[in-house]
Amino acid sequence: MGSQSNRQRPGASCNVSLAGEELRITPTLAPVPANKNDSASLRSFKTPQTKPQDENVAKIALPLPFDIAPYARKRRGGSGSVPAEDEAGGTRRSGSQTDDGSQHEDGRQQQRADEDRYSEAGQADYQNTWSRHRQHLREPLAEFLGTAIAILVGEAATLSVITSNTEAGNYQSTNWAWGFGYMLGVYVAGGISGAHLNPALSIMLSVWRGFPWRQCAFYIVAQLLGAITGAGLAYAIHTDAIENQGVRLLLRELTPQFITQPKPWVNPGIAFLTEGTATGLLGCMILALTDSNNSPPGASMHALIVGLLVTTVSISMSYNTGGCFNPVRDNGPRLVVLMAGFGARDTFLSSNAWWSWGAWGATVSGAVIGGAIYDICVFVGGESPINYTPNKRRQSMEKWQIKRWWRNKRGEGTAQDCEKQKSKSGSES
Repeated sequence: MGSQSNRQRPGASCNVSLAGEELRITPTLAPVPANKNDSASLRSFKTPQTKPQDENVAKIALPLPFDIAPYARKRRGGSGSVPAEDEAGGTRRSGSQTDDGSQHEDGRQQQRADEDRYSEAGQADYQNTWSRHRQHLREPLAEFLGTAIAILVGEAATLSVITSNTEAGNYQSTNWAWGFGYMLGVYVAGGISGAHLNPALSIMLSVWRGFPWRQCAFYIVAQLLGAITGAGLAYAIHTDAIENQGVRLLLRELTPQFITQPKPWVNPGIAFLTEGTATGLLGCMILALTDSNNSPPGASMHALIVGLLVTTVSISMSYNTGGCFNPVRDNGPRLVVLMAGFGARDTFLSSNAWWSWGAWGATVSGAVIGGAIYDICVFVGGESPINYTPNKRRQSMEKWQIKRWWRNKRGEGTAQDCEKQKSKSGSES
């Protein structure tokens, strides 16, 4: 409403100024051509340019930049991978997502070039000698520390209940302590190594998510050392309380609770099924929590949910066997008990060597089967072998080259070599 001169025109802007406590807005109207029908006037007319924003202000709205260290730049395939930018400014698929062999090799060469560039750029960022070595050991050290914290909290709560004759807690409080212990471990190591904290989960991720087998071995060693450290600290804290209870506690109560062991009336098959089912549930849920095509929680909620998951599984399935679900949760404290003076009969020979077929066999097989069930029923990403394309499956089989190596050793050659030899002989004849 009002006169023609007060109407808002295209290109109009406002200058805002403060005078004391009073806010004064002075409109500034863009000039318009004298004759709208004159094409020359329209061509000569230019909309006034607004003043560009300060660069510092613009950067606040952008994500914070981050660099990926060379040791953290692993090849990740499927929907969870981040495409790297090429020189033309576009994006390319990661090497594990390509079906053609040449593209796969180009992706690997580009990845190595990126790692070299990051390595050269990061040489000047080392504060001292330890920081240079830590760069290559950061992930195993994170697994070591996270596992040590989880085992320390869980075993300390177990020993508190045992040595206090249930005055400091009960069976349910130990289950909650194990859950919170793993939650703390995930918070410590989750952003660095992924917080596996469990050899069964590391092996499952190597089978179904392409986690490097060599790195899996380093993770398992770090997890075992962390379990020994955490269990040793828990035992040292409660040394006086254990000695106060006497030999009766050591032989009858401490060993079967500080380490995992089936109850005397539990059939070995039922004990194996219990551990396999519980660890399979853990593996299936871990894959669900990290599946971007499902409904994963926020980044800061993973640790809490993993802790609640461990607590739930411990409450529901730990009575028969003591709740292992993790090979190093059994082997670490078992080695501590052996070093504390217990004989091999009470540690590694009890329950028909439960530490091998139960703590390792049942948990690892259960985690692998649980991961397979999730991938068969739910997962659609390309990094799972179940969803491989024919070309990618063939490349994966050729990667191992087991059959080819064996045939070459016997002098038979591969099937392709035999076909080439037949066609060559046929052409010569």
